[in-house]
Amino acid sequence: MEHAAWHDHDWLAQHTTGAMLRAGAFGIEREALRVKADGTLALTPHPQAFGDKLENARVTVDFSESQLELITPPCPTVEDALLNLRSIQDEVEGVLRGQDEHLWPMSMPTSLPEESQIPIAHFVDTPEGRRRELYRVGLANRYGRRMQMISGIHFNFSFGAPLLALLQQKSVAATAREYMDAAYFRTARNFLRNRWLLVWLSGASPAADASFGGVVRQQVQTVKACCRGCKAFVDEHKAHATSLRVSRYGYADTAFSDMPVSFNSLSEYTRDIRALMHTPSEKFAQIGLDPQGQPLQINSNVLQSESEFYSAIRLKGRIRPNEGHLDAMERDGVYYAEVRVLDLNPFAPEAIDLLTLRFIQVLMLDCLLGPDTPIHSEEWATLQENHHRVALSGRNPELPLCTGHEKVLMRELATDILTRLRNLARLMDRGAASPDFENAIEWAQGQLVHPEALPSARIWSEMQALGMGHVAYGARFLHAVAHPAACAADSVAML
Repeated sequence: MEHAAWHDHDWLAQHTTGAMLRAGAFGIEREALRVKADGTLALTPHPQAFGDKLENARVTVDFSESQLELITPPCPTVEDALLNLRSIQDEVEGVLRGQDEHLWPMSMPTSLPEESQIPIAHFVDTPEGRRRELYRVGLANRYGRRMQMISGIHFNFSFGAPLLALLQQKSVAATAREYMDAAYFRTARNFLRNRWLLVWLSGASPAADASFGGVVRQQVQTVKACCRGCKAFVDEHKAHATSLRVSRYGYADTAFSDMPVSFNSLSEYTRDIRALMHTPSEKFAQIGLDPQGQPLQINSNVLQSESEFYSAIRLKGRIRPNEGHLDAMERDGVYYAEVRVLDLNPFAPEAIDLLTLRFIQVLMLDCLLGPDTPIHSEEWATLQENHHRVALSGRNPELPLCTGHEKVLMRELATDILTRLRNLARLMDRGAASPDFENAIEWAQGQLVHPEALPSARIWSEMQALGMGHVAYGARFLHAVAHPAACAADSVAML
């Protein structure tokens, strides 16, 4: 597919350095269920050792009292971000060992209890604590508690100021603030165009526990209803899925197909999300009140708050206390972006590895430097369909993707993108001790040649070879953490 780069390779080689292209700020958020040694969900309260959930910037909860969220600070390199995550994870695992609990290594949940028994996160009795808890009660009533127990990785990033200042010189933006906003929204649009490649490479949720089957079926039916072009392949998820988890985000996007959120500018983005936050929903209005007359959601609008806008990527501002990101961006502009399509990789100790992080860094820089064209409704529908195709059928070697009015094999499109990324990675590696970024692209190219090495393919093939279901397979990783020597011997025996 033609990329029509906004900044060509020769211009970048002449006007930038490797250090300028590599620079930025990077952070990782990891969600993970707490489970007992046998892999069943831990129903104990959030450990007191982590303190107040609203005050601990490193360890808090996501939707459930049983669902931790580990958050790194912004770091100057992806290596530093991964080291920070490792440090936080060591702390968390030390606390959990003391109560015979572990971090569940998979994105799709372990076997869950009845819906009513899944504990919603509790917060201190303050206005902010009550608001956060009621928001989660609303999610439970809108989408079900099981759906909210799916976990993943979010990757936060911002570009280096010197690079943005240099690129601004070639733009028509009147101010640095205007250029910054336009640059991040261009990046987001180009990421939405190419996200399927990251889903294919990082997808690690090809299967789910049988008790989660109803949720998966519901997602698949929603995809069929919202995506006309998906009907022919969507049932292939039983044999070819890469990520059942991110099909959830695709489904959430298409739920707003009659009121899509524009990524064409900051003003359109904030306008559209605010419209969803203020538009009444007949469906959610039926949730009503509890028997005591208390609310069961913050409101009955399409979105309770901006946090409920699920998307493959979101733009964020530099928030102040008790402020949302929309307000912050309208005041001071876009501060960073959040990539949300990464599954937990059970083969990586921190659920994500350095090669993947470096690949994402090259990909996001390519998106910044790519064409500055808007996404209109027809293209949006195509991008959504490609997302679903790869999430639910990405291991099909003959899978075609949509490019305008024709379909091209996914592998051919991936090869074209990786060729472009390799050239960019070489520029990023200038002046560095080793070709780390080019190695990341070579790793991705290797996955194309040997797709059986993909996390989703490894998980699926090992489950079949071992005759294990999702929960038993995930529990093997808990055993590996507790008994690394024994598991190493098992691995050798399987070779």
